[in-house]
Amino acid sequence: MKTTTASLFLLFIFSITQSSFLFGVAKATHDAVLDVNGDEVLVGVRYYVVSAIWGAGGGGLAIGRESDRKCPEIVVQRRRDVDYGHPVIKNKSPTSF
Repeated sequence: MKTTTASLFLLFIFSITQSSFLFGVAKATHDAVLDVNGDEVLVGVRYYVVSAIWGAGGGGLAIGRESDRKCPEIVVQRRRDVDYGHPVIKNKSPTSF
């Protein structure tokens, strides 16, 4: 009984806390996505998602498959720093959100 009471009390406290997950989703804003220079990512422009640390063991992102599977395709990281992978293009977001 003590465990149930304590659990309900913690759940209640969590639900009324402004920093809880539910309040965070309700207060979500449409902040701009920024590139490595702090500039806003523009719609229709190609960008490459690469590691910020050179020599850290990885290049850019690409579409690929796990070696033992035929489907589905997944997002993978290239093994070499000089391989930038596939470009990512931001689309205009729908206004219905």
